[in-house]
Amino acid sequence: MQQGKLDEEGVQEYVNHACPTCGSCSGMYTANSMNCLTEVLGMGLPGNGTIPAVYSERLKLAKHAGMKVMEMLEKNIRPRDIMTKDAILNALTIDMALGCSTNSMPQKKKEIKHK
Repeated sequence: MQQGKLDEEGVQEYVNHACPTCGSCSGMYTANSMNCLTEVLGMGLPGNGTIPAVYSERLKLAKHAGMKVMEMLEKNIRPRDIMTKDAILNALTIDMALGCSTNSMPQKKKEIKHK
């Protein structure tokens, strides 16, 4: 704006797309990082990392996630079957590519340890 390349309307356009709703910040901070990495690890359904908290799609995703948990329970599929070494290495790669929170790897380390 100071250089005259962007007017007030242009600034508002950025604000509206960068922070479109209430809920967690739109930055790649801890909450969003962990949601994205949970999806990458296979422990969250597609969209888990990117659907804003207040969108109706989040409720649909929660219902489908519950249904999927029950299906996996019936098939005796456990977290150990999903969070393989390759899945973890993939999550590390995605963490670096997305520039996730510095908290994400220490937190994932704790989760993996308890796996």
